[in-house]
Amino acid sequence: MIRRAAFAIAAGIVALTGCSGIGAYRPWTPHVKAAAKPGSPIRAPEGKALVVVVQAKPPGSGNGAYTVFANRAPIAQFEPDTASWTTSVLEPGEHHLYVRTWTSDFCVRVDAQLAAGKVYVLDLSPEDAHSAPLAGTNPNLFASAAFRDKPAAGALVYFPYVALDVDAAKKELVDHEKQLAECMGHADSIFGQPKAVAPTVGFDEIDLSPPTQTAGR
Repeated sequence: MIRRAAFAIAAGIVALTGCSGIGAYRPWTPHVKAAAKPGSPIRAPEGKALVVVVQAKPPGSGNGAYTVFANRAPIAQFEPDTASWTTSVLEPGEHHLYVRTWTSDFCVRVDAQLAAGKVYVLDLSPEDAHSAPLAGTNPNLFASAAFRDKPAAGALVYFPYVALDVDAAKKELVDHEKQLAECMGHADSIFGQPKAVAPTVGFDEIDLSPPTQTAGR
């Protein structure tokens, strides 16, 4: 019932906005499993940047799983009903990150300038997000994302950690190459003209100690 309702809403938006056809409305399967959390504190590998991706507010059943990718390679996926987080190692430098949920028509792009040795936190349900147009109609249907300027240590302590099956996720993107291109095309058109990417806020490390242990420090 929820899936049908979500489909009806999105179909209406397609009719109003002239977005691409019904084929874009295909959730991608998340290829993740619960895993042990990284040791505390979280640090980037030497010479690399580490991106922590957090889904603090799950979109819910029927709205599709979030997939985050860069350079046409997946870096994070999440089940639609579970608040969770994961990590991905990226090369230092400028990156265009794309976030897709239920439909390629409302993907969003977030640019980042990453430095070696830094940890970055990408929030998929931020208060002030780079969201696709019409997100206010039903924000659960459309992707949103923003880098945090403070560590999400509390969420990382309490939410479960998931590991990405990279090979299966890569195959998912290959199998949906047309939707991948549509996602990037829509996100790029929303993002606007190319602009200089300011350095993204990064952290030397993130402490995962429970708050009761850090009180008074």
